[in-house]
Amino acid sequence: MPAPDITALLARAGAQVNALALAAFARMWKALEDGEITPREAIRAAQAEFGGAFADALAAAFGELLGRAVGVAEVRAMPVGGLTLSRRLYLHNVETAAQALAIVRQHAQGTHQAHALAMRLYDGYNPTDGLRRPLEGAARAELPKALRALTADPQARESLTRLVEQGQQQAARLKTKALRAAYSEALDGWASGDGVDALKRRLEIAQREKNRYFSSRIARTELARAHQAQVGADLMADDSIDVVQVSMNPAHPKTDICDLHARADLFGLGPGCYPKARAPQPPYHPHCWCRLRSRPDLSADGARMQPGAEAAYLRSMPIEEAARVMGSKARALAVLNGKSVDAVVNAGVDPLYRLRRLGDRVAAPSSLITPRPSP
Repeated sequence: MPAPDITALLARAGAQVNALALAAFARMWKALEDGEITPREAIRAAQAEFGGAFADALAAAFGELLGRAVGVAEVRAMPVGGLTLSRRLYLHNVETAAQALAIVRQHAQGTHQAHALAMRLYDGYNPTDGLRRPLEGAARAELPKALRALTADPQARESLTRLVEQGQQQAARLKTKALRAAYSEALDGWASGDGVDALKRRLEIAQREKNRYFSSRIARTELARAHQAQVGADLMADDSIDVVQVSMNPAHPKTDICDLHARADLFGLGPGCYPKARAPQPPYHPHCWCRLRSRPDLSADGARMQPGAEAAYLRSMPIEEAARVMGSKARALAVLNGKSVDAVVNAGVDPLYRLRRLGDRVAAPSSLITPRPSP
C-alpha cells in the first residue's frame, strides 16, 4: 500500500475512533439524565458497546490494509503490549467505568457538602472580616475531599465562588431567614445548572477522551506497524535496492527518537539513510508516522557504521534536547558513554515493541502483521 493510502487509512481510523467515543459518551450521558438505570449500569453499558464497536472498526481497517477478510475474533486475539486486544479492552473498560462512576459519586457528595459549606460560611460570618474565599488558595485544603475534587474544575470553582460571595455580601443587610434562603436557592441553582455542566465536562475527559486516546493509539500504531512490516519485507526482497531512508512526518509534533533515526548520518550515506538491512523498522513509538522509502540513487557498497556516530549526533545538541531524543537524560548519557541506541531503547521493553532492523529475522507476533510473500 503506497504511503498516501496508509496515511488516509490512519486518518479515517482516527476519525472513526473519535466518532465512536463521542457516541459512547452521548449514550452514557443520556442514560444518566434519564435515570432509568443506575449510574453503574449506564457507564458499564456504554463502555461495553464502545469496546465492541471499536473491535469491529479495527477489523474493517485491517481488512482494508491487508487486502483480505479479517475477523473480529482475529483482531481481539492480536497482541498489544504483551496482552491480547480483548484483554486490553476489558481492563480499559473496567478502569474507565470505575473512574467515571467515582466522578458521579463525588459530584453527588460534593453537591450535598456545598450546601453544608454555605451554612458554615453564614454561621461564622462577620461583616467586618470582609469576603472569604474558601474555594481558592490554601483555604481549599480545609474543605472536604469530595468538594475539593468537585471544585478542581476552574469554571465550576469560579461559578460556586461567585455565588458564595454574593451570599456573603448580603449577610450584612439581610436577616437570618432571608440569608439562609438566598444561600439555599443559589446553591440549588448551582447544583442543577452549573454543577451539572461541571460534571459533564469531567466525565467527558474521564470517559470520552480516555476512550478516544486509548483506541486511537492502538489503531494508528498497530495499523502502521502492519503496514511497515510489509514495506520492510518488500524492500528486503528487492535486490535492486541497497539503501533506504527514514522519512519523518513533516508535522512531527516534538523532538524524540524519530529525529535520531531520520536525521543522524550513521553510515556516511546522508541523514536518515541506511544499508537496508540496518534500517530501523518503524513505528518507533505510539502514534509514530515515520516511513521507509527506497533510495535507488545511493549504493551501500563499503558502508559501515561510523564509530561513535550515535553519540556524536547527540553530542551535537544541548543535553536537554538529547534527553528528549532518547526519552530521558539518563538514557542520553548512556549513549554518550558508549552504549548503542538499540541497547538503551530496548532495555526492559516488551519484545513486541523493541526496536528492530529490517535485516532482523524474528517471528511475527501475530498473523495480522505477517508480511505477505513477495511475488
